[in-house]
Amino acid sequence: MEKRKPLTNAISDFLNKNATWYFILILLGLILLFNLLIFPLFYTTNPNIILLDLQLSYSSEEAYNILAKYNDEELKEYIIGELTVELIYPIVYTLFFSFFIFKLSKKNIFSFLPLLIMFSDYFENIGIVTIINYYPQKLPNIVTLTSLFTSLKWILVAISILLILVLLITKLYKQKKDT
Repeated sequence: MEKRKPLTNAISDFLNKNATWYFILILLGLILLFNLLIFPLFYTTNPNIILLDLQLSYSSEEAYNILAKYNDEELKEYIIGELTVELIYPIVYTLFFSFFIFKLSKKNIFSFLPLLIMFSDYFENIGIVTIINYYPQKLPNIVTLTSLFTSLKWILVAISILLILVLLITKLYKQKKDT
């Protein structure tokens, strides 16, 4: 009977095999496609809508003030977005960040950070769908928890971007020093 690899070894093998500049560029292209085309096309009923996903944080009162500006069609659209596009996009940016960080650092531990972003994003999406599904009934505890996941997501995104910048600068410095 074949012995199973621990999950960390499987992820490490996956990163070693797939964290290439080719895939990083494809994922960057997909991120641009989502942000420049898919999201604007998907959320078309009202271009002035504020999405809770894009806030750094929000109180229960702020969240319900935002939702009060939506009509029924826009609320349905928001739920559909959370259950479709917002299921795929976190996978794309998680792979992008993980591959990029691994390519620069060759350290698995740093490459796992984007997984935390993805899980935070998914928990945020579950919260948003729940809040909208029960709207106009107010669920302040769910809003608070959802806002925490939103904040955690953005903090981890910022840390990932800073980590990539530090790794890039370090790599460039070492290359310059070696020449």
